[in-house]
Amino acid sequence: MKCFRCGDWPCTCPDGCCIIHGDCREVLPELEAGSVDVLLTDPPYGIANRFGSQSRPDGSRRLQFQWDTSDIISVVECGLKLAFMACGPKSSCFVWTGCDAAERYAVPARQAGFTVKPAAWVKQCPPPACPGNWWPSGFELGYYGYRRGAFFGDGNPKRCNVWVADSYRHGQPGKLRHPTQKPLAMIRQHIAALAEPGSLTLDPFMGSGTTLRAAKDLGRKAIGIEIEEKYCEIAAERLRQGVLF
Repeated sequence: MKCFRCGDWPCTCPDGCCIIHGDCREVLPELEAGSVDVLLTDPPYGIANRFGSQSRPDGSRRLQFQWDTSDIISVVECGLKLAFMACGPKSSCFVWTGCDAAERYAVPARQAGFTVKPAAWVKQCPPPACPGNWWPSGFELGYYGYRRGAFFGDGNPKRCNVWVADSYRHGQPGKLRHPTQKPLAMIRQHIAALAEPGSLTLDPFMGSGTTLRAAKDLGRKAIGIEIEEKYCEIAAERLRQGVLF
């Protein structure tokens, strides 16, 4: 095992953000047990329905992805179980789940002794509706969890478990070559609330590297694991940029 960026293990990247190219089910057992303070990830949702693509006057939009089917749910469950084994006694988590696998993805957290609560992301720019079709999804589901004594740094008295954030539609800046990219500003809020200075955040389904980019912006350490090399390259390029605020 070695860092995709610096080629070393342990990682020697100056910003403390390490990318590991590989299957998280193989990588996670090599992490030190109890070394992770925050598990923050956005794994494949295991979508049961197959919608193909949507044709519109201004082009087409894909509504499904080959890797995001119900077959992936057992893979994610295994990855999450291993990730929670790496979490410390006062750790916390935030896992985006979608609808079809929400409860199954929460089971590993409960089994690992986390108190689990629901969360939702409301999209500022939801997908447009097709004529004569059903309501398009304007939100996504997730959960957060914590063990007794976990750090929590959100002092906003109006905080709640619903986040309203841009979905990178309509040419919004920051969109990368990843179909399910989460808003950087929202993930940065999660990092700020859960990861205290000096802590380590783990993302075993890293994708385009939003968790690591948010961690770098806030001066936190993070490890991201990604099975697709092309997304490791995208994440590494994001981390080469200056701090984004």
